[in-house]
Amino acid sequence: MENTELLIQIQKDISNLKNDIILTTSLSKVSEKWIPRSQVMEFLNYGDTQMYMLEKSGEIMVSQVGRRKFIHRDSLEALLNKNKVKS
Repeated sequence: MENTELLIQIQKDISNLKNDIILTTSLSKVSEKWIPRSQVMEFLNYGDTQMYMLEKSGEIMVSQVGRRKFIHRDSLEALLNKNKVKS
């Protein structure tokens, strides 16, 4: 019985992951150039303070619509390229 319960739980986890991937993909396709700030925070594993510092320093380009902020994809790529680690 334990194996069956484990398989059922694994199937539920896989289904949840699929839904998360579909949701993330659809959100990213809202605009080719702008990414929701929350997704960037999740990707970088940053909190509000770290994101605020990037915004304030001008390292990333931000657009605000109402209370929502969006990060320009090119500025995020430039930030990542600027901080490349040489092996």
